[in-house]
Amino acid sequence: MIGVLIFFISCEIGHGLKPIVYKIKGNVIFVRGNPPENTSRIEVFALKEFPPQDPQNFLYLGRSGPLDYNSGNRVGYEVMVSPTSYQLLGVVWKEQGQDW
Repeated sequence: MIGVLIFFISCEIGHGLKPIVYKIKGNVIFVRGNPPENTSRIEVFALKEFPPQDPQNFLYLGRSGPLDYNSGNRVGYEVMVSPTSYQLLGVVWKEQGQDW
């Protein structure tokens, strides 16, 4: 009985195919050390078309979301994207107390 129970606990069941996740990964490196003290937010984005011909094209971009910029001079990012080519990969920095 114990042998059968251990067998079932150690088995892994395959549930079929998983979707393929496409992402752009990399690092933002601050060449002068840490980011400026007045940093509020840093994000990485990818645009399919640059310059955008239609303002709605900004809706079709990949974004990393807020990065953890308190981890030193190198910050890793991942941007979830669809399987296509991108013409621009950029970094947006927001100053504390200021608008985008």
